[in-house]
Amino acid sequence: VTVDKDGSIKASTLIADQIKINQGKSVGIGKILKGKASVIVENLLVEEGSIILITAHQPLNQTLAVTQKQTGQFTVELKLPETGDIEFDYLIIGQAKNNNDLIVNR
Repeated sequence: VTVDKDGSIKASTLIADQIKINQGKSVGIGKILKGKASVIVENLLVEEGSIILITAHQPLNQTLAVTQKQTGQFTVELKLPETGDIEFDYLIIGQAKNNNDLIVNR
């Protein structure tokens, strides 16, 4: 385990009972407005290689999907518009890619 001068921790495994992430950073809430099928969520921590997990606040007859990712934003879409607003939580997970950082191979 190493901790650099900026406070970044590098380890091969993390075991914890709970992880807390500062609100408004890599976690947040988005909303697709009624009658719309998509929304662009702006967040400075999004990179093209980010993994973005989304969870709807209510049951749906269709699936929410992250369809586009680019630096600073991502798009969440439905196949068809809903009759009410659809709120969802999101979690952005960045992938390390240099200096012996661990990366997920696909």
